[in-house]
Amino acid sequence: MLSTTDSLQDIAYQTGFADGSYLGKMFKKMVGMTPSAFRQKRDAGRIADLDQVSKTAREEIGKAVKPDDTRGRQNRGI
Repeated sequence: MLSTTDSLQDIAYQTGFADGSYLGKMFKKMVGMTPSAFRQKRDAGRIADLDQVSKTAREEIGKAVKPDDTRGRQNRGI
């Protein structure tokens, strides 16, 4: 989210989430705002410590996603 304009769906597939909706829910739970709100603040330069937000989010979201987490995932050979 810090440096990409990829869709939430694309980010979800790239990072092992079942879908963009689930990623969005987990992002809001861990970061305290929706991905779109985060991007708006990022673009406006209003995220105070992007490095700390990024580190904390990666750690927390990483704990929430298990390699076999396939909720909602379509059979795409993944």
